[in-house]
Amino acid sequence: MGYEGVTLDFLYVFICWELDIADLKQLVLNSIKYSSVTEKEKEDLNTFFDYKWNRFLDYVLAKY
Repeated sequence: MGYEGVTLDFLYVFICWELDIADLKQLVLNSIKYSSVTEKEKEDLNTFFDYKWNRFLDYVLAKY
C-alpha cells in the first residue's frame, strides 16, 4: 500500500503554522508546481484545482 492523499497533511500545516486561506491556496499550488508528475499532469491538476477552488469559494460565499 502506498501513501494516498494529503488532506490531513494540509490540515496539520494549516493549523500548526496558523495559515490563512491565501497561504493554503499557495501551498497547494506549490505542491503541484514542485511535484514529480509530468507537465501535462501538472496542467490537468491546475485545471482541476481551479475548478474545485472556485466551487469552494462559491459555497463559502453563498453560505456566509
